[in-house]
Amino acid sequence: MGRGPVGAWYSLPVDELEAELAAIPPEHREEIERRLVLRQEARLIAVRIGADEGDVFHVLRNLQLSPTERLRRGLIHGRRRPRISQ
Repeated sequence: MGRGPVGAWYSLPVDELEAELAAIPPEHREEIERRLVLRQEARLIAVRIGADEGDVFHVLRNLQLSPTERLRRGLIHGRRRPRISQ
């Protein structure tokens, strides 16, 4: 499996991807397969609207979260960013 982060799987040739997926425990395989489908949707949307595929994927992943979870993550992210005084 040593191919880097899970997000890099979408670029593998189909035969290599199937071999890699077969080696993954079933509980993890489902999540990866969902991400691959979402990545494919992101790719199609990005081509149609002329946007970055990774950005579209990020938005689609966030839309799967509940509003409460999106707010929680946004607040945590906001705390990590340095404040810029004007």
